[in-house]
Amino acid sequence: MSEHEIDPELLLDELQTRSTQSGTLMRKALESGNLREAIQYADAMLSELHNPHIVPKLYYILFMQIFNDLKELEDHFMERKKSGRKMAELYESVQQASGVLQRLYLMATAGSVYIEAREASAKEVLSDITEMAKGIQHPVRGLFFRYYLLKKMKDKLPDKGSKFEGDGGDINDCVNFLIQNLTEMNRLWIRMQYGGREKSVKQAERQDVNMLVGECITRLSDLKGIDITFYRDSLQPKLFDIVHNCNDPISQQYLMDSIIQVFTAEFHLATLEKLLEAATSLHSSVDVKSLLITLMNRLASYAATDREELKQADKEINIFVMFNKYIDKLLEEQGLIIEPKKLVELEIAYMRFSIKLYPSNLDYVNQILDLCVRTFQPLSAKSITEPCLKSVVALLIIPLDSLSMEILALPNYSTLAGYLTPSMLQTLAKKIIMSLVTAMKPIRSMEIVQQLVGFPCTLRCYLSLIHICRCRRYAVCRSRWSPYH
Repeated sequence: MSEHEIDPELLLDELQTRSTQSGTLMRKALESGNLREAIQYADAMLSELHNPHIVPKLYYILFMQIFNDLKELEDHFMERKKSGRKMAELYESVQQASGVLQRLYLMATAGSVYIEAREASAKEVLSDITEMAKGIQHPVRGLFFRYYLLKKMKDKLPDKGSKFEGDGGDINDCVNFLIQNLTEMNRLWIRMQYGGREKSVKQAERQDVNMLVGECITRLSDLKGIDITFYRDSLQPKLFDIVHNCNDPISQQYLMDSIIQVFTAEFHLATLEKLLEAATSLHSSVDVKSLLITLMNRLASYAATDREELKQADKEINIFVMFNKYIDKLLEEQGLIIEPKKLVELEIAYMRFSIKLYPSNLDYVNQILDLCVRTFQPLSAKSITEPCLKSVVALLIIPLDSLSMEILALPNYSTLAGYLTPSMLQTLAKKIIMSLVTAMKPIRSMEIVQQLVGFPCTLRCYLSLIHICRCRRYAVCRSRWSPYH
């Protein structure tokens, strides 16, 4: 029967049934004290993970069932350790399993207890299993085994302050173990896209298991021995090498997003230029916009809780200037490749980010508006869609709450308004007037008045109409002349 003729759900049911039977027999053997027989049934249970036809999403369900059953075997190993059984003997005995896959799962299970018993150093056991894991070249099987290994060794790493530190290794051994696994898991994950099925199916299957690869990055971020200096000088360069060397857009997107999400804002601030350089130097198919927005959101959240720390960091690197440099670079290098609407969405996020960090900086607002103007300059009118222009309206509205009418003096503001349709101009005009009413401030600047006169005719008309109806009490204080009447 070919792979395409197999019912995936039916196959999973068969594999789960056999796995459950083997798991039940394994537990009975453990209860009777027959460890040799229990390991044989565990071997049979693990053999179900060798099926070549099960799709990754369903493989995960089978894997989790077996994962839970192996926990009972591990608990029994721990009881044997407490009763005086030498774990070195047990670690050697499980290597007699019938296949490479079964052998490695049992080694990881016994190896966790072996390290806990302190009969061997953590770094030696980790190195031994990692080296043998190279024998699993099937992408899905290899990914899931390495995920299992990471789960089993989560609290067995010789991290700073750990009881396994010292003779068991140090933070460098932890990082080397996790980086080796990340490198191999990423390679296996990329290989999943090759095969007989459609590209879209393969890509969907990869997305189904991306959290397996992300587990490595999560474990790295949890290490207590990694401070800002270690991260900047040692770990981050290793991570970026993995990201850039694979040259796979799906992998680059996920890995960079994971790095931004799991490591602290303090680490990102200390390495901001390197991070922005890496994010804007990826494969052209990577959605850099979403990566930069995620980073801005992380830093904005940090600013809300640790504003003084962020201010200090800003004095050293000027966060706005740094972002502006690399967004400008993105615009120059990929401005004609990236959809205009996505660029405006990035500029919207940048505007919100800037106003949170610098609520009264008019110059920064103008620079962001200038980015948007330059986004549109090389484009034809037909290529600027209505959804894109609606995003422009959103961009122009954002700074009104914090800067009110002051932004109307910015030349880029009226330039962008010139791209809008009459209905969009009406929406913008209402927002401008409501901002003025909310702020309870008269228009005191002739420059703003002159700028309003320079706005597109349709916008001037809407402003005048709304002003006459709602805001007659506001006028130009210094000249007694109002362009609205």
